[in-house]
Amino acid sequence: MKTFTFGSLKGGVSKTTTALHVSYCLAKSGRKILYIDGDINNSSTWTLSPENKDEVDPQNRKHIAAALQGDNLLDYIIPSNTENIDLIPSSLYLVDLRTINQNRFKNLVRSNAELQKKYDYIIIDTAPTYDNITMMFYEASDMIITPTLLSQFDYNTALFLNNKLQTETSVYENWRLLFVGWNQRYEEKQIGGQTDYQNLFQSTFTNILSTRMPWTTAAKNRIDRQELIGLSKKSATLRSAVISLAGELTGEKIDLKEAF
Repeated sequence: MKTFTFGSLKGGVSKTTTALHVSYCLAKSGRKILYIDGDINNSSTWTLSPENKDEVDPQNRKHIAAALQGDNLLDYIIPSNTENIDLIPSSLYLVDLRTINQNRFKNLVRSNAELQKKYDYIIIDTAPTYDNITMMFYEASDMIITPTLLSQFDYNTALFLNNKLQTETSVYENWRLLFVGWNQRYEEKQIGGQTDYQNLFQSTFTNILSTRMPWTTAAKNRIDRQELIGLSKKSATLRSAVISLAGELTGEKIDLKEAF
């Protein structure tokens, strides 16, 4: 079992969307996913919650804030609305845990043989912050993925994270940058700001994933309208990128012929 954490100091960089897309892809390919919503914005929980959530958890006790104070993560998991994905929902009570020990989540995962046997991957969505909670999830991660637009703001964020992860955590070598909002036409012509910033990032960082994530209508519709990423021409660019990213993160060949 491996843990992938999606984290960034910036909002609006497709962090949650990408985490969800990768989860959908891996789940449709038969992998068992535990999705943890560590962002108090609650976006992933809203997207993945089953219609009968109130019946599954009538007292609202199954969420990540309670799980971090419990002894067994399995006690706080609910089924999602997607086959092969289970969920530990977010909670506003996370704000009360800002002094939590950085190794708390890692210890809960590594000490739980049943959890490791049940799931192939844990995927974590974090808040666009840098605090003890995000650092705790980072410390438990086999890979930390920071979706990054090609802009000065994102470059500054990457520089900050580069320094903080290197000096304040033990998982700097697990950190990767992922270019999002990619335009293949600009890449082919090697013109414009995309190329300029690509060169700047690549001259500074050696941890950039090879997959490039486009922003397309299909990406938005998968979240907003639950329209599957299918086999049509309109979904082709996104579909190819998500499958490529899932394979790059896991090191597995993702052979998927279905919509997800």
